[in-house]
Amino acid sequence: MGSGYSQLKSQHLTQEQLQRVHQKFKRLSGGDGRASVEDIMLLPELAGNPLVPRMFELLDDGDGFLTLQEFLKAIEWFGTIKTADDMYRLAFTLYDLNQDGCISAQELFSMLQQIVGEGVTDQQLERVVQATMLQYDADGDWCIDFQEFVALMSRVDLYSKFTFKVC
Repeated sequence: MGSGYSQLKSQHLTQEQLQRVHQKFKRLSGGDGRASVEDIMLLPELAGNPLVPRMFELLDDGDGFLTLQEFLKAIEWFGTIKTADDMYRLAFTLYDLNQDGCISAQELFSMLQQIVGEGVTDQQLERVVQATMLQYDADGDWCIDFQEFVALMSRVDLYSKFTFKVC
């Protein structure tokens, strides 16, 4: 199951880094070549990050597990983040649940629900979504496009949320 180390190829990682990725994945997956979202959450760099399930969903081929190749894709994805624009694009991809290039009020609500957990009521979240849409939806289409998202997120420290060292 899954790819072996000898089959790993990367444009961004050295052979030594690839070997470390393979070793870490082997430990995470218990040696069976498949890592669940719960396994991935065991990484100290990701523990408690509410966006991990969404990241997992984007990387998973639909079987509920990451293979070594999918895990490597995640490492490379995060490894290519060099600029604020890269971070905004990654964050936008996470929030745009249906990948239509627009974050709807419902998508924003869903993501905020994941981020804040159970400490906030749905009514409070609805008010936050309404206020966000009114303030940042510049063209009034009730949809946050990438440029509007950048204006919104430019106040947030994305770097600490979207970078981690695995290898």
